Amino acid sequence: MKNLILLLVFPLVIFCQNEIEEVDITEEEEEEEILPFAVVETAPIFPGCENLDLIEREEIELEIFEYIYTEIKNLHTYVLQEKNKKIIHKIKERRTLTKKENKFSEKLKEDYINRIIKKVNSLEGLVAFDQLLYLKQELSIDVIFTWVDKSNNRFSAFEFNIEATIKRIKKNITDYNNMEASELLMKKKKLITRCFNEGIMRHVSKRFQYPKIAKEYGIQGKVFVSFVVDKTGNITNVQVVRGVDKNLDKEAIRLITSLPKMQPAFQKGKPVSINYTIPINFLLQ
Repeated sequence: MKNLILLLVFPLVIFCQNEIEEVDITEEEEEEEILPFAVVETAPIFPGCENLDLIEREEIELEIFEYIYTEIKNLHTYVLQEKNKKIIHKIKERRTLTKKENKFSEKLKEDYINRIIKKVNSLEGLVAFDQLLYLKQELSIDVIFTWVDKSNNRFSAFEFNIEATIKRIKKNITDYNNMEASELLMKKKKLITRCFNEGIMRHVSKRFQYPKIAKEYGIQGKVFVSFVVDKTGNITNVQVVRGVDKNLDKEAIRLITSLPKMQPAFQKGKPVSINYTIPINFLLQ
């Protein structure tokens, strides 16, 4: 039996340009119109993406990253203490840990790692989804123990990346303060779209269940699902536009159907229904 390792979700907008015919449209028919995602002025707003004041958002992100940076430096100093370096090397060499080694690992998690991860979790909705996964991955004990083998470096690559992120955020705040109102509005619209995409990715990644039958038979592939966010923000018309297997297709539909109610898209100041298509990639190894 193969083991599940990854579910990839890549937002994708698919729409067709059709020839426009001159026909009379009643008010009732016009209300039923579903627009392509790409043409709406404002994308739907995924829950948690409502208050996206650019400067305030960057300031919150800056505060969190500065805290993480300080705590990572403290953690780095701790694991590079000579007495701790020795026990880390012993832990890496052995499969069965002694009581003392177990106690050390638990202390490392409780006093450092878990506290930092809790702060990292508060970045959800602020940073890109893949960046959040990277931060959590770099806070695993196995990765942290590799720092001991690189003790000649003043900073780990992880610290360096966070330091660079802090510099970028500070520059963004300065740039935003110098922008015209129209430029800030365009930036905010892009941010809402990105937050919408990442909200869907997080939702799907947290809730998916690989079908047992598909896993047993090694069935994998990319399922394209289309759906409508209607003018009330509800998810409707969920259907597979390109499937792989009935079991994977069913799971993909379940995931998209479970999406929460959103604030609808807007066009010319009015709420509109939009069509959106997303591929969900089921992978096995």
